Amino acid sequence: MMPQVKIADAKSEELERVSHLWLLLAGDEEGSEGSIILNEENRKRWMNFAKKLLEQGRGRVKIAIVEGNPIGFIFYTWSSNPLETHKKFGKIYDLFVMKEYRNRGVGTALLKSAIEDLKTHGVEIICVEVLSKNINAISLYEKFGFREKMLEMRLEVD
Repeated sequence: MMPQVKIADAKSEELERVSHLWLLLAGDEEGSEGSIILNEENRKRWMNFAKKLLEQGRGRVKIAIVEGNPIGFIFYTWSSNPLETHKKFGKIYDLFVMKEYRNRGVGTALLKSAIEDLKTHGVEIICVEVLSKNINAISLYEKFGFREKMLEMRLEVD
């Protein structure tokens, strides 16, 4: 039986710990396409990007904690579109749960908490990008009512 999971808002000073989970996400075969270079510089860039949005009041990082240790996180924003739109958008940048805690409701709890928070900020549409091969993540998002709206196409040039 899994110990109780606590979902909490990460403060700027906690992003250091969360950034190590981000490195696991960036290196995860299911959740990442492998194009991000896994190094200290990119970890700090992610951390600074998240910190800036938190401090500007335009985003949040929530962490899943078990026995005092972070085991997952979700990073999302609102009001990040520089253009005026008919509806207010939110964007989920990252959702990650350590492999040993997957399929135990942690991702569901993180996503539910984020959606509730985004609603309180007046968000009407939430967007997320997910790899087409990440069936588990797609199933999770679909469970909450997310539907495919756009298709990204890529051409790798020599």
